Amino acid sequence: MIIANYGETRANIIVADKAGLATKRAANELSRYIFKMTGAKMNIRLASRGTIGNDNAAEICVGLTGRVGEPDASGLKNDGYILKTVGNRLFILGENDRATLHAVYAFLEDELGCRFFTDTVEHIPQRQYLTIGEIDKTVIPPFEYREIFGNVCFDHADYAAKRGLNGMHHNLDEERGGSWKYQGFVHTFNSYVPVFEFFKDHPEYFSMVNGERFDGGDEKYGDNGVYMVNTQLCLTNPDVVRIVTERLRKEIEAHPEAKIFSISQADWGEPCHCPECTAIDEEEGSYAGSLVRFINQVAENIAEDYPDIIIDTLAYGYSRTAPKLTKVAPNVAIRLCTIECCFSHPLRTCDEAFRSRRTLLPGNTFREDLQEWGKMSDRIYVWNYNTNFYNYFEPMPNFHTLQDNIQFFVENNVVGLFEQGNGEDLSGEFNELRCYILSKLMWDPYGDVDRWMREFMIGYYGMGAQPLREYIDALKDHVVKENIHVHMSDPVDTGHLPEWLLDLADAKFDEAERLADNEEVLERIRRSRIQIQYCRLYYMARNPEIGDAAYAVACEKFLADVEHFGFVRIREGYLLEDSAEKIRARIFPD
Repeated sequence: MIIANYGETRANIIVADKAGLATKRAANELSRYIFKMTGAKMNIRLASRGTIGNDNAAEICVGLTGRVGEPDASGLKNDGYILKTVGNRLFILGENDRATLHAVYAFLEDELGCRFFTDTVEHIPQRQYLTIGEIDKTVIPPFEYREIFGNVCFDHADYAAKRGLNGMHHNLDEERGGSWKYQGFVHTFNSYVPVFEFFKDHPEYFSMVNGERFDGGDEKYGDNGVYMVNTQLCLTNPDVVRIVTERLRKEIEAHPEAKIFSISQADWGEPCHCPECTAIDEEEGSYAGSLVRFINQVAENIAEDYPDIIIDTLAYGYSRTAPKLTKVAPNVAIRLCTIECCFSHPLRTCDEAFRSRRTLLPGNTFREDLQEWGKMSDRIYVWNYNTNFYNYFEPMPNFHTLQDNIQFFVENNVVGLFEQGNGEDLSGEFNELRCYILSKLMWDPYGDVDRWMREFMIGYYGMGAQPLREYIDALKDHVVKENIHVHMSDPVDTGHLPEWLLDLADAKFDEAERLADNEEVLERIRRSRIQIQYCRLYYMARNPEIGDAAYAVACEKFLADVEHFGFVRIREGYLLEDSAEKIRARIFPD
């Protein structure tokens, strides 16, 4: 099929007369990128006009057009799509409008060689002569919900659409296919049953801690030390079930655009220890026992009236272990969180036990918990972590685990994936690379990660790619050889970043800077080097042999570079000025 020949084309793009906004955008994007590649301007025609001009001219039919040979798309799901040639026509159509837009970008990447590396960096090959061979491809991703909370994905709708994402934080409007709209997202117990509204008259609605109902206002002390007490709900109280159900129904009516409604525990510990909740949790072998029974009651109440609504709840901290007896209702998504986990080992093989900061009870490995949840529910979502939240600039040695982890999720009934990285600011590490690979894995968990990584690094870091890859591999080799567990809040001196490795990293960054193709690429390399500067400064701050004057010089150089590159945060939730004051005082997060 001839698409373009030395800047000329007789091919047309066909769309239905009443195509949706995302399908129209898909057609326009296809025309725009083919023009960038070949200089040939493809016209976009309405299907009602019939075959235009030469009957042998190629047509690319975007979305459902009714053209002869159009494939049956009824078996698609999860934004799946079809690419199929029939005679001199190529059909590009998806399960829905959003899927059709994804399909066009996938066609541009996989068949025509375009690469969408970041929101600002793309590779568009140049072709004087462009043809399309026979294609017959059906792609159905394993995840219905795909969201990456990373600096190049958060609130970057154009890039998120190109990467096939559909989460709420990507700001996807109708033209970009829209998203899976969450109402509440997470930690919503207090939104449905607020302490300030109910505790005075109904303390029985809230957690019993050490024999007393608690409103979250102070500390209680147990046999094993301090319990930081912030209250949850009493999940066996029938009035709590009634109130949450009534308010959920109002939320559904008020937010018809939303598909998922979060009813989930607050972001702290202390589940209810009243006799009724305790009896269920002991029977189920987990604090998730009372939680799942509670959520199931609410879900069953709304299922008939709102059959398409999904209720999302967390398996997080104290509730991470699955119940032994109670299966999850089909309209409930369990969002299992990896917050305690090691990320330098694959989750399926890491032997580190559950280290929750939110309960004093021992627990399982994440592997055991995921496998058990997979038996209890057909709709498991995972909230996974991909950065150090106390130290955004600290290297995260997890590139070698990304694929195995996502494969492990797929093999255990995970159908939704939220990958949380640094979405608050620019990356001073390799977050752009990580977002790219994760987005590819969400569609193809068994794809060629090494090729994706190589292509990205060449496209983003140019001639500096090879030495930077050697540094990434050296960090990986070190944590694997020494069996070092690395978590999402570990300090620099955990053991994964010894000074000899920083010496090697500096040498590799020096080489990359010397090889930089141009000033733009050089700036990317230098911005990524902030991770090494940060680690160096961390060690200097803790070395009493380095005086305040010498430390101040290095500190001000680091902060000047941070300002130059436009960073506004060094750690989660804190603006740069707050962190800078502490760093000047030689105080880093532990």
